[in-house]
Amino acid sequence: MTTLKSLADSATHAARLAAMVEPHVAALRAFVDQLRSEAPTNVPDFDPLDGGVNAECLFLLETPGRRGADATGFVSRDNADPTARNLAKLCQEAGLDRARTVIWNVVPWYIGDSQRNRASTNKEIADCSPHLRALLVQLPHLRAVVLFGKQAQRAANIFGDLPSSPQVFQCPHPSGRSLNARPELRDEIRRCLLSVTEYLDACAKTVANLTVKRDGREAARPLPQR
Repeated sequence: MTTLKSLADSATHAARLAAMVEPHVAALRAFVDQLRSEAPTNVPDFDPLDGGVNAECLFLLETPGRRGADATGFVSRDNADPTARNLAKLCQEAGLDRARTVIWNVVPWYIGDSQRNRASTNKEIADCSPHLRALLVQLPHLRAVVLFGKQAQRAANIFGDLPSSPQVFQCPHPSGRSLNARPELRDEIRRCLLSVTEYLDACAKTVANLTVKRDGREAARPLPQR
């Protein structure tokens, strides 16, 4: 079991690195390695304690943070920054198991300077859309996507173009600055994550239990719609 800020601990960080050989993250590690060969700067890894290729839900934020993913090398809710801390707590409150999720960014590398991050541009988001599409190919169990914040929400059109489109949810960004300025946004994010949990549960129930016979063959009923 992890605790908040655990990646700030050197032993925990080393153990997380060692876990990158696990089968559920091997394909994502290869995806990141390929992306690094094309990226202007370092690209952090997926967290192996999340769902990896088995994830049902993709959490999509804007860019890696300087104090979080860029510092530890992992896009993780266990990073020592306010966004990660808020996201971890809100997921716990919504009953959304991390094994059902995977976290990534629309722009998958840090774009700020040595002092602070900056907002992504429309061009950067458009230029990175092929990388996001390539990631979606690696997530065969994907049912839902949560776009956190207005910057990430500019990538919403990508998901409507897919042959089998995941359900897209949108909510505010869980940054410390945002939630400190507007505490009511915490409830909005929590309600969104609760809706995601309920949607994934309904999908799982449909796939696992509700089959109907058509023309003498068993077929799964359509997945529920929001």
